[in-house]
Order: sequence, then structure tokens, then C-alpha cells
Amino acid sequence: MDLYRVIEKRRSVRAFMPDEIEFDKIANIIEAARHAPSAGNLQAWKFIVIWEEKTRHAIAELCVRQEWIAQAPVLIVVCAELEAEKEFYGQRGELYALQSAAAATEHLLLAATKEGLGSCWVGAFQEGQVSRLLEIPDKARPTAIIALGYHEGGVAPMVKKKVEDITFFHKWGNRTSDLIAKKHEYYKYLEKILQKGKALLSK
Repeated sequence: MDLYRVIEKRRSVRAFMPDEIEFDKIANIIEAARHAPSAGNLQAWKFIVIWEEKTRHAIAELCVRQEWIAQAPVLIVVCAELEAEKEFYGQRGELYALQSAAAATEHLLLAATKEGLGSCWVGAFQEGQVSRLLEIPDKARPTAIIALGYHEGGVAPMVKKKVEDITFFHKWGNRTSDLIAKKHEYYKYLEKILQKGKALLSK
């Protein structure tokens, strides 16, 4: 599947079939996450793959009334290794670790779509309790829980903002229409120069 088609097809899925996910698909998804960009190429992330029913239900209970999460046959908890980045970059390394984990998470979602799976990025969860449940050390932080599975039925298309509504050029607030207006001004300026040149040549 073409990359842009995968991006367009990806949706947040919250209804899953109980079908087991083939392990090679899970491996492919983790492999995709492994190739995400990371600050300093430190790859300060870990991925906890969970298919044990008891643990999935326990995590769902910690996800702020999102019981549907327990339906997903596989959960992947993305963890950022904060201390690894801070050791290299100082305090700002914490931000870099979170950014790197987010990049890896997006790779997970796109790979899942490529593999024909539904997925959902869950960010609302009781972080401390999830860390204790999964025995995540203090030097790391769970940043996302990804629910994975074959999904039931179709997923409604999402309404997205237009490119011109989210894009600025050169500085905040300089929209596409402003750029086009500036181009017209530039073309008018060039036209004046050409007219002057023609006038000089005709003398």
C-alpha cells in the first residue's frame, strides 16, 4: 500500500474483533517503530507488548472509563527512557525523549494500518498506576498505550482541516492567501520593470 494511502486510511479504532493477531504482524509493527527518528539516535524507548487478558483488563481500568480497550487482543505500551536522554542533553532531554517516543508511536500506528489492523493511540491513563502494574522503572515513563486488533465494520471518514487553515509561511499568521497576494505584488513589480525596459529600448 502506498505510504500516502496508509496515512489517509489510518483511523482511531475503538471496536475490535477477538481474533488473535499473528505474531509476525506484531514483529513488523515493532520493527517499524524501531526505525523512527530519535534525538541523537539514542533510541530511548521501550515497547511492552501485552496480550494476557488479565493485564489488558487491568490496564483498561486505569484508562479513565475507556473499557473498550480491554477488547483489543493486543496492547503496546510505549515508554520513553527519560534519563537516557537527560544524561546526554541535560534537562531538555526529557522533552526529546517524549518527542522520540511520539515519533515511534506514529510509526506503530501506520505499520498497524499497513498490516490491516485497527489501532488507537490512548493517552488518557493513570500513569503512576500503569507504571506500577507493568513494573516500569522510575527512569522511564509510559507515554502511550496502543490498542491493536482487527476491527469490526468500517470506520467513518474523518473531517480534517484544510492545508491553508493550518499552514503559515515564514512566520506565524502568514497564510497561503497572504503569500499569493505577495506573489501578485511581485509580478506587478516585474511587469513595471519590463515596461520600463521596453520604453528604454524604443527610444
